[in-house]
Amino acid sequence: MVTVHRWTGQETRALRDALRLSGRDFAAFLGVAHRSVAEWDRRGADITPVQEIQQVLDTALERADSAAKRRFLTSLRSSTASEAAAAPGDLDSWEDDIDRAMICLGRQQFRTARGLLDRWLSRHPEEHVTDVGRRLRGRTLVLLGDLLRDQGQLTGPGGARETYRAAATLFSGLGMSRRLAQVELLLTVVSEMLGNLTVAARHYRVFAEDERLDARDRARARLWIGTALSKAGLHHQAEPFIADAAEAFLDLDEPEDWATAQQKLALTRRGVGDQDRALWHLGLAEQSGVLETPLQRVRLSTARGHLLLSDRATHEEGLVTLDSATSAAEKFGLAHQRRSIAAIRATAS
Repeated sequence: MVTVHRWTGQETRALRDALRLSGRDFAAFLGVAHRSVAEWDRRGADITPVQEIQQVLDTALERADSAAKRRFLTSLRSSTASEAAAAPGDLDSWEDDIDRAMICLGRQQFRTARGLLDRWLSRHPEEHVTDVGRRLRGRTLVLLGDLLRDQGQLTGPGGARETYRAAATLFSGLGMSRRLAQVELLLTVVSEMLGNLTVAARHYRVFAEDERLDARDRARARLWIGTALSKAGLHHQAEPFIADAAEAFLDLDEPEDWATAQQKLALTRRGVGDQDRALWHLGLAEQSGVLETPLQRVRLSTARGHLLLSDRATHEEGLVTLDSATSAAEKFGLAHQRRSIAAIRATAS
């Protein structure tokens, strides 16, 4: 199946060549102005058609016959081959964009992050890059997987799982064992999000002792053992793993991870019916002052709403809190969080 994550002028020219259309005929075929096609041809990878045209281009490629799709791939590879032997300055720009994308992801600025990542994935196909380019491509794919995971796009073509697997293949071929282990850990997170809690908990236990990972990642694996067990209703079994991870984060001076562990402990204490202790742990997370991104705020609001729903006296306040969390999740495109909130509300009702 031939897909394009994000169309630029480079891909539109490749599609025009594949369909064997003149610029004017291609414009008529898409229903756009001829000057738009001319501008795409002129600026190449530095211009991106608007979202509505992206969808039209997706449909045009999808409906093309197999011969045209083969020509499209050949044309695209030919147009990027000269760029793929990236000069040092180009690689520096790629690395800079990776750093920018990380910042954007932390702020849930998904559209900007996606543009930065797709730009390099389309410009430097795997088969045309050196080992340095493959390392950068692997890191780019991991960030794209993180973006898709945060948006709740977990499976299917172009989903987080497929994207992480592509990164894992690259890191494996390069012999980058630590990077490979990190991606395998992220694949387990996706499995947990899909509801495979027992299997995920078992895999997390392995990663908690995996010497390929650093101390922080091993502590995160312990945290996620507890998360999976707690989701499965095994709250008493979950708590020691989460508490141990919290201590490790304190020793490692990782305040954000420590605050996340306090939030997880709050939900675990709620699970065993200790509402006062649950609110105490959640208060620690909220007072830490480090969980300030939109995703983190939505998670905290969701946790507080969940706790408030557990007490009949605060049930209505819990619903209001979840409403606020839902609005924030919708605003920032956090589909997985919206589904989690909906599940909490359904259980409560």
